[in-house]
Amino acid sequence: MKKDTHLSLVRVIALTHLIPAGIYAQTTVLHYSVNDTDEATVTGGTVPGAGTSPDGTVAFGTLTLSDDVPTEGVPAESGNRSMVFSLTQAVNVPGTQQLSNEAVVEAGGFTYEIWFKWDGLGNLNALIDYAGTEKFRMNSSGILDFNFDSGSGPQELSTEVTVDEWHYAAIVFTHDGEPIDEVSLQISGTMTWYFDSNEPVDTVPVTKDDFGDSLNRTIAVGGHPLGFGADFVSGLIYEPRVSLGALEVNELLYGGSSGEELEISSLVYDANPADPTVSLTWNSRGGKNYVIEYSRDLNSWDEIDDAYPSGGDETTFSHHFLPDFEDLVGAERLFYRVGEAE
Repeated sequence: MKKDTHLSLVRVIALTHLIPAGIYAQTTVLHYSVNDTDEATVTGGTVPGAGTSPDGTVAFGTLTLSDDVPTEGVPAESGNRSMVFSLTQAVNVPGTQQLSNEAVVEAGGFTYEIWFKWDGLGNLNALIDYAGTEKFRMNSSGILDFNFDSGSGPQELSTEVTVDEWHYAAIVFTHDGEPIDEVSLQISGTMTWYFDSNEPVDTVPVTKDDFGDSLNRTIAVGGHPLGFGADFVSGLIYEPRVSLGALEVNELLYGGSSGEELEISSLVYDANPADPTVSLTWNSRGGKNYVIEYSRDLNSWDEIDDAYPSGGDETTFSHHFLPDFEDLVGAERLFYRVGEAE
């Protein structure tokens, strides 16, 4: 049976601990998607969030829309308008510390994605900027980089960005599984670049410190979250998305489907020795069936159910280890994924 390629992964560590184990799920921190019908809303200061994403607030300047949108790799259900940035606008998502080291460790990483069309102006062009530190940016020479502040510092993409052309760019930070360093307060892992494709361009080792966390700021699109003048973007931005979790290639927006992402929203482990159970809940569609699988190592997957019926807008499945999965009792770690069955 074929399975939908857009899968949601969840990791459960040390299931046998009596204290609730660390439970990790991919979540959307922000995803802005706009259409012609959103013109008044956007100029009024609110940018609609897609799927489970909250709406964004236009914190600086006035934002307008353009019918100039990319076509390469764009999901069919994406918006039909891009956002126009002219060195005075930034869109902030509600909250602070969304990408704190603690949150990133729990999620196993984070992912930035964006389509942009640069007009050749601006200094830093902060496309997506967490706290002013973990910054996806492009300098005035058209060099795209991702800054880890005083961690690994800027990591450059060797490809030079061309002016007045649409580009897709993404970085995936994958945490190495080690705890936060008690002295440096850093976390480490790898960063994978994607550019105009969902094929990886490069993977490099990186470290992320806690400076951005200590600033207690939010994430901005199109500029610095506090509106620093040198950081504003000049050009068009389309479908920016930030996810907690190191997305797989088939989960990236490029070449995918932009409807509401299938996400596991809740994962609860009951350590009762008489009936050890993992209960997982995801956003679903009525009338559909779902494939549920688990893995010990993310390489080989075993099927639990190949046609579990939808519960409507939300579905919950309970994976009882006894009696059929007795070998999972005491497992150091498990990974779960859910896909829509065809």
